Amino acid sequence: MGIRKRTVGLCCVASLLLVAGGCRRRAVSSHGWTWENPKPQGSGVTAVWASETSGFWAVGARGLLLRSEDGAVWRRAPVPTREDLTGVSGTRNPERVVLVGDRGTLLVSQDRGRSWVAPRLPVRERWTCAWGMDSGDVFVTGPRGLVLRSTDGARWERLSTGTAEDLFGLWGSGPDDLWAVGRNGVVLHGVDRGQRWMPSPSGVSQSLLAVSGTGPDDGWVVGRNGLVLTSGDQGQSWTPLSRAGVEDLHAVLLEGRRRPRAVGASGAIVWSDDGITLRAEPSGTQASLRALGRLRDITVAGGDGGWLLRRRGQGPWEARSEGLRMPLAHAWGTDPLHLWAVGPQGGLLRRAPDGSWAMVPTGLTGNLVGIHGTSAEDVLAVGFDGQTGWFQSAAGGVSARPSGTPDNLYGVWLGAGGFVVAVGIKGVIVTSDDRGAHWVVRRRADRSAPELSAVWGRSPDDLYAVGGQGTILHGTRRGAEWLPRSSENRSSLFDLWGSPTGELFAVGFDGAVVHSADGQRWATVPTGSHATLFGVAGTSAGDVWAVGMDGTVLHRSRPGGAFRAVPSPTREDLNSVWLERPGRPWVFGSGGAILRYR
Repeated sequence: MGIRKRTVGLCCVASLLLVAGGCRRRAVSSHGWTWENPKPQGSGVTAVWASETSGFWAVGARGLLLRSEDGAVWRRAPVPTREDLTGVSGTRNPERVVLVGDRGTLLVSQDRGRSWVAPRLPVRERWTCAWGMDSGDVFVTGPRGLVLRSTDGARWERLSTGTAEDLFGLWGSGPDDLWAVGRNGVVLHGVDRGQRWMPSPSGVSQSLLAVSGTGPDDGWVVGRNGLVLTSGDQGQSWTPLSRAGVEDLHAVLLEGRRRPRAVGASGAIVWSDDGITLRAEPSGTQASLRALGRLRDITVAGGDGGWLLRRRGQGPWEARSEGLRMPLAHAWGTDPLHLWAVGPQGGLLRRAPDGSWAMVPTGLTGNLVGIHGTSAEDVLAVGFDGQTGWFQSAAGGVSARPSGTPDNLYGVWLGAGGFVVAVGIKGVIVTSDDRGAHWVVRRRADRSAPELSAVWGRSPDDLYAVGGQGTILHGTRRGAEWLPRSSENRSSLFDLWGSPTGELFAVGFDGAVVHSADGQRWATVPTGSHATLFGVAGTSAGDVWAVGMDGTVLHRSRPGGAFRAVPSPTREDLNSVWLERPGRPWVFGSGGAILRYR
């Protein structure tokens, strides 16, 4: 791996403020975590279902279940799983809700979500979709042509579909009009409450991801590469429509006969009012949209990063979530009221006293990757092309301070008296004795040298830097001299932190944590995780937190103890961690994710 992962996503243009409709919404929490940004939450939404009696239901990553009466205000609901949820549906008489997801997850509620039961299933797979009917039947789809059916939510039977293709979408207008779609253009038509399934040749080989309609003579299918198919003859033939230049389409619903609306990758929304011509409309986001639901005249769309959109009648789409969505590379603070995070294109976020996050103008254009300080009035950020900026909250604003090198800087440590050390690509090291007003290049960039990702110090004469190929350096004489330190670890290291008692921790590729009690000898600490770790911090040797890829959070709760996984509510990569007090971390990552553990 080259430069640390948290810099990779910063090359894109930041997606900034979401319009949220005026009021600030309470963040939702799971397992001790509270979403600080975006709000109400930032986990990906994969499916939406609308019930006439209980409103909108949305599911997503890491056991996400959201409820809303009108699609405007969403609240998280408890559900007894941490697996990714991929489908939600239900029945009206009797009222029943079914959730499906990874690792055979299938949960049934007979009381509007107040309690959940996991029934015994004939097979356990990654279920992809659920569909409930007024008759009381519920169907779910999965890999290799799997379809299950239940009439009461307790007993489930496996149905024979005659295909081995993975099935991704499911819909039906009645017991004799069921449709399933999947890989390699497969379309199946089910009758007799799913007892018999017949192939319906689609004429395409792309994967088909969703199906909907208004009845046997008005069916619609969407899939990869913006594919849209329609049938008006009970699936005897399928006609492709113009794709309007969009990418993958993930969900489709009908707002009336021959009036489809579909959503997909890069915020795509397409629709037709005549069943012939597709038109695109703005969604206000570049995030992939994966779910659609409609209740009376309200349509809801959900997607990656917790995006929730709402549309009433023929009005415009409005975002029902708020926050800054740019990827966050690193964070630092003195307390929750003085907390900063950095990101792309000179992005510097600051937390306001009311708990909101706002952009601070920096005048810098390069991606900012590292930030550190000594007080609320003494904070320095570094980034690409050697750019640095000193932030003094009392004076307001940021003063740009060129570092004297054109090389990307990834890590910075600010010590007492204005001493600064910054490290970066190709092993470059620069120092300053006046808060970055003037810099000295201590080690020039060398193509053969591993990158340096992070730096930390006890004093200007006791500094440590880590980087590629397991590199660990010890710096003395105010950064003028650097000597390597040996370690059995050869994995790239991305962050470094030292405890008040002198213990040091570095984290990196493939779940690597290396530890030293004295800065001389370093040893690998087992974590039980293979997720690459991007950030580490703590309050003592008995309270150390590490974060990384796919929402990974690890915690060491006693000196010399093991690191153990802490469930997190997101699959966003987490790049940085900061502690407001023992046992109370904040984590920062891609998609603007900011979570606080209480």
